[in-house]
Amino acid sequence: MILGNLIAITQTSMKRMLAYSSIGQIGYVIIGIIVGDSNGGYASMITYMLFYISMNIGTFACIVLFGLRTGTDNIRDYAGLYTKDPFLALSLALCLLSLGGLPPLAGVFMSRYRGPRLKKIRRLGALPGLTSKQLPVGSEQSRSSEKREKREKREKSYYSIRLEEKQKLRFHYGLPERQLLKYVRIAGKAKGSTGQVLLQLLEMRLDNILFRLGMAVTIPQARQLVNHRHVLVNGRIVNIPSYRCKPEDIITAKDEQKSRTLIQNSLQSAPREKLPTHLTLDPSQYKGLVNQIIDSQWVGLKIKELLVVEYYSRQTKT
Repeated sequence: MILGNLIAITQTSMKRMLAYSSIGQIGYVIIGIIVGDSNGGYASMITYMLFYISMNIGTFACIVLFGLRTGTDNIRDYAGLYTKDPFLALSLALCLLSLGGLPPLAGVFMSRYRGPRLKKIRRLGALPGLTSKQLPVGSEQSRSSEKREKREKREKSYYSIRLEEKQKLRFHYGLPERQLLKYVRIAGKAKGSTGQVLLQLLEMRLDNILFRLGMAVTIPQARQLVNHRHVLVNGRIVNIPSYRCKPEDIITAKDEQKSRTLIQNSLQSAPREKLPTHLTLDPSQYKGLVNQIIDSQWVGLKIKELLVVEYYSRQTKT
């Protein structure tokens, strides 16, 4: 991986430089497949590989086009390319920058979990915000009862207990690692219990409010509704899922048939659960009202939030 990039630096031929650089980038992919990815699983790894392949194809296309026009692929001949062909120069620069930034860009693509959801439920327990699906009880008991018993008998470490609680929180609310860490830091600076403030911050997000109102079956679906501009807050379109709702905020569907139909379908298919006291729903008007800041007893996930805070306090110290 490192050797491929070092050899690439010494090449004068653009094609050979890209070929050796590709060896280095493939190394990142192989390491990711062997080690795995705690954020996005192998589904996100596929996204990583598709992005890498597309950028490589784009770069090769630019090099071939330059070679056809000039009859050379010597890297020195690329000097002054922008004055000769601005479009080709910008395209080549974009592809090369993207290839060079693959490892950090992979963090962006893999930050939100898009892998098998039942797999996470089997490991962490009920995550209503992640999926409305339920594990098939019979098959689950028959296939993994022995494994589960062995896992329960095995004593968990201090770190693994706190990691599991953190993962529950992250997958339920559908947050990237960096965003969850940001919320923990905000909660740590606020007055009161850091754990309680953290849960309040997460519960008052717009995507979660839609989910708790029943306007979306899951939090990912609620996030999609917000991103696609189907939701109004106090009469204005809000397309930021992390928007922090406040008391007396009125949340409604956009006054269009498509928006109303999407929310109506969710209201009809969402599980019938008791509405939290901090929310009021008028299904006939596709409208919800935030009455107050949520009380800790109405949080939609069974979680030991102090363990999450301890996990991050330990991480920041090391």
